Amino acid sequence: MMMTTTMTTKTTTDSSFGSDWWRPRILGVATTLLLLLAACSNTADPTTTTTSAAASATTTTAIAGTPTTAVPDPVSLLADALGQYSSGYEFTATISVNDQVTTVQSGRWLNGSSQLMISSGEGEVEYIVTSEGQWSRLPDAEWAEVEGSPASDVSPLAAMGSPDSVELVGSDGGVTVIEAVYPAAALGIDGDPVVTTLSFESGVLTQVAFEAEISGAVARSVTTLAPLADSSPIIAPQTS
Repeated sequence: MMMTTTMTTKTTTDSSFGSDWWRPRILGVATTLLLLLAACSNTADPTTTTTSAAASATTTTAIAGTPTTAVPDPVSLLADALGQYSSGYEFTATISVNDQVTTVQSGRWLNGSSQLMISSGEGEVEYIVTSEGQWSRLPDAEWAEVEGSPASDVSPLAAMGSPDSVELVGSDGGVTVIEAVYPAAALGIDGDPVVTTLSFESGVLTQVAFEAEISGAVARSVTTLAPLADSSPIIAPQTS
């Protein structure tokens, strides 16, 4: 799931919200997706973020018992699936640290704008990001403008179109799983290349997952993706 813009509010918010592990990053400003998967996702300070993964060679070997002609080309499958989301998608990104869920981001990205909810512990913050700027609000509160770059028209998932390598893991009954190795920057983090698992159903990208080591802890990001159910425009909120 996958946006990489860290946002700092201009107004005071609940200091108990959030975590030093994962700072708000917008999937649609990129998620991580993603990703979105994000994506887009929240990450620790880039100076303390490292990842470890072994790059795997690209293969398209047929699964035993499956006709060779039935095995999808993972490169084409990925490109086609990302193209389906080029104008919009819905996402839910779950971030875990040492198997404990720390942050859940859910929302939608549409033609360069993002609308999402970030939940962490007992706190929730809603965000809207458009070409005009960025806004946030706590439950039952008014919208407040936040600092950060305006949204870009480029899909947050676009960076996932150029992996270092792609390997077919399995394909059966319309469900296909591939592993792709990406530069860490493509996922909005710093460090070594990252092995990412991508799942597809009937050619639609439905999940992006990867792990990263952060300050000695294992962080895992799992982003589910789906076509837009709500295609209404995402517009800048009214503020007082």
